Amino acid sequence: MVMKKPGGTALYLQIAEEIKKDLFRLSYGDQIPSESELMEQYNVSRGTVRQAVSVLVNSGYLYKMLGKGTYRGNGVQSYDIVNKIPSFTQSVLLSGNVPSISNVVLKTCKADERIADYLCVPLGKEVWELSRFRGIQNRKPSCYVVAYILKEKIPNLKAEDLELSIVEMLMKKFGIQISSTTNSICAIIADEKLSEEVGIECGQVLLTADFVARDSDSRPFLYDRSYNWDHDYHYIIESEYVLKEAEKRA
Repeated sequence: MVMKKPGGTALYLQIAEEIKKDLFRLSYGDQIPSESELMEQYNVSRGTVRQAVSVLVNSGYLYKMLGKGTYRGNGVQSYDIVNKIPSFTQSVLLSGNVPSISNVVLKTCKADERIADYLCVPLGKEVWELSRFRGIQNRKPSCYVVAYILKEKIPNLKAEDLELSIVEMLMKKFGIQISSTTNSICAIIADEKLSEEVGIECGQVLLTADFVARDSDSRPFLYDRSYNWDHDYHYIIESEYVLKEAEKRA
């Protein structure tokens, strides 16, 4: 039993630490006790257990499989440690708005040079192509996103599997543990092909973001490219170098 110390660490954080200690007796992918069993083990409420588990999921020590349970992770958070670039969904939520998604289309395509390079696969390999428009609710879409996913990773993928966040879909619906990600952004000028595909003016300046996710074996399986043309939308990039320099000045 874990007793909350007056004026000390919050109870759910104490429970999280106790669960984390128990994880060292498990191997990666081993299932942990259910919520009910953890409630009984630590004599706490369901809400406290859920908060504790959420802390460990966010830090990579645990991962969840929808309808199956919670399992030991590898302790690696699912974002790049040098440049922390929030997803479109996160950025819209941080701005106080509600994200939207529309025109979700799933088909197969053959990997061109760029896709093959990002996914480390041969040229011409058949992969999933999952495209969609993103934006802010009650406004016109402001972002076009195309994801390329290894078919062997999710052979039964359907367009309706994607509700909003592709990372959430991968982790919650398919139980895929993301060990690391890489982000990069740049500005491009829309050519005729992209203009016709997306429905924007040819020659318009766009902000693109490339996102690569790797599985628990550190193999890339998802390459996601977004094209953003809304000048009211911006990425907030936290550079590890910038943060350290700011700390020095403080």
